[in-house]
Amino acid sequence: MDYATHDESEYTLVAYRPNGADYCMSCLMASYDSDFEVHGFDSIEGLIEKMAELRAAPCELGQPEWELHLHVSGSAGLPDDFEDRLAEATRLKVDRRERAGHEARERARAEKDRALRERELAQLERLRAKYKETA
Repeated sequence: MDYATHDESEYTLVAYRPNGADYCMSCLMASYDSDFEVHGFDSIEGLIEKMAELRAAPCELGQPEWELHLHVSGSAGLPDDFEDRLAEATRLKVDRRERAGHEARERARAEKDRALRERELAQLERLRAKYKETA
């Protein structure tokens, strides 16, 4: 497919996230306001990037996902592999976000282990000093 022919089209993405609420045992734990975004694109690559970003955006418990509405003006329309490219871009963004979260948890765990080791070594030194005086 020749993607150059798709440069003739303009794409408008309307993204809407409705209100949401998180309830636990009939108690309201959190509420979420609606959100609305409009983006215009001259290239299919920019459109795919933004749609993948919104699809991959993390949602809090009870928070609805983005509803995406695409409007195409121009004669070229969408490429035949648009859905495949969008799915791949979304998967990459989700994987990147999950990997970053895992790395952040690993860094936090390593820092916690380092701090614990420092406290234990300091306590060991205090005990050595204390019992060295009594020996």
